[in-house]
Amino acid sequence: RPLSLCVNSTTPSIMATFQTPELSDIRTTLAGKSFFVTGALGFIGKAFVEKVLRSVPDCGKIFVLIRSKTHRGKHMTAQDRLEKVMEESLFNRLREENPDVLSKVVGVEGDITLDNLGLSETDLETVISTVTVVVHCAATVRFDEALKDAVQINLKGTMNTVFLARKLQKCDVCVQVSTLYSQCQRPETEEIYYATEYPPQRFLDTSEWMDGDIQDIITPKLLNGRPNTYILTKSLAEYWLSQEATDLPLVLFRPSIITAACEEPEPGWCDNLNGAHGLVFGVGKGLIRSIKLHAEKVIDCVPVDYCCRLMVCSIWSHLVERPRHHVIYNCCSSATNPVTYKIIMPVCMRTLAENPYDQIYARPRLQLSRTTFELRVQQLFKHYIPAYLIDIGAYVIRQRPRMVKVYNTIHQINERYAYFWTNEWKFHNSNSEALLSRLHPNDQEEFSYDMRRINWIDYWANVCLGIRKFVMKEDPADIPHARKQFTKYRAMRFTWNFCLVLVFSRAMYLAANYRFQWMRQLWFSLVSFLVKLMKASSLLKFF
Repeated sequence: RPLSLCVNSTTPSIMATFQTPELSDIRTTLAGKSFFVTGALGFIGKAFVEKVLRSVPDCGKIFVLIRSKTHRGKHMTAQDRLEKVMEESLFNRLREENPDVLSKVVGVEGDITLDNLGLSETDLETVISTVTVVVHCAATVRFDEALKDAVQINLKGTMNTVFLARKLQKCDVCVQVSTLYSQCQRPETEEIYYATEYPPQRFLDTSEWMDGDIQDIITPKLLNGRPNTYILTKSLAEYWLSQEATDLPLVLFRPSIITAACEEPEPGWCDNLNGAHGLVFGVGKGLIRSIKLHAEKVIDCVPVDYCCRLMVCSIWSHLVERPRHHVIYNCCSSATNPVTYKIIMPVCMRTLAENPYDQIYARPRLQLSRTTFELRVQQLFKHYIPAYLIDIGAYVIRQRPRMVKVYNTIHQINERYAYFWTNEWKFHNSNSEALLSRLHPNDQEEFSYDMRRINWIDYWANVCLGIRKFVMKEDPADIPHARKQFTKYRAMRFTWNFCLVLVFSRAMYLAANYRFQWMRQLWFSLVSFLVKLMKASSLLKFF
């Protein structure tokens, strides 16, 4: 099945309800504007850079903050890492349509946890004199991040970015990317700031002098109902912005679960296996066969391209309207186009069966559990018993056993996400809807982020295919071979289940000690059926 657009062309759009002809279109307004982007190598950061380059080719320079790092014994500078990212499939469309615009991306070496973001004097002077738009995407999104590290990256990194924005000769707008789940301990989230029980600056000061091991011990108490350190530090960063960044023209952007692209640069594009992507991958490989998930719950996910469109629109709105206060945009789908797991799970299972991944571990199959006890039983029979049998076989042939360790890791990851898979929230997005209605007619197609347009059935089918194409980098020409492997696993499953029935019936037959006629008849009927099946010309033809 080829990747295709998943947009409902007949769905009415809110954009036609109100228009302001005197407002300039986005491309004209952003022409000549220079950007400074942190986290540009991350999922939403690189997608934002690509969107700006493709839709606003007349923009100025885009400075991207990149840390140097050592990868597999090789030191990579900021420029080395940037060049590697620019070779990714995300930028294929740009390379075909307008390759010259890629030269506008400039990598500058730095670190958001350092003063002045670790910029050299030359780079700092260039950024101060050139940049007018700051977009802060950098963050650690690991749910198991140590508190000390999460505070440094998510809280102090936000502070340092704001301090740099204040030094710019002209800061037109500063966009801070947070998360819609920063207040997930509340049943609903509006487009307002929320206070935290901890003063952010004192929290940071304490974290810097306190030993990391001690912080790990007291973390469960500090979370105070929150599921992880990512949520805590994001909420602290938001509260700090509301108190200490009132002098800046600031946009707070809160996306929900960011998933693969819906339309551009290509349907299904993604570059990671985080969150929902990891679940689809694990099920497609036959590794994840049971999770704790409530099928009737609404999954609030937003395609990454729609997130980038809203970010660009929010920058345009701030430049044109010049509001005197911070503006918060909740980017969500549940408010206008909700979808439940009950709808998307069958779509994913069908797509994974029709377009199976290469080298699957077992036939894709998923059992949903509502309680922890049910989950543990399912994991025992569907995960651990097969894993131990495989590891025993590997030990016999003198190979390294690893399946039990793999499942230990999978279960730890699933437990971190279970909080979000078994709950749902009410999100308000009145600011996002109002901005959508004010878009210039020239921008109503290229920059629309109207979630009503999305056909979730087609979208999640594209997500499954996009993971195969962009993350696993499997050749579509290999799908026929993968289907044969899938059919083989289906035959093996049928044979296994039949053997279990056969053994059970034989045990019952022996237990009855030939005293019941119907048990003897059942036994001989099963044996007769097995003989006929084995005489068939092809076992696979039976399926």
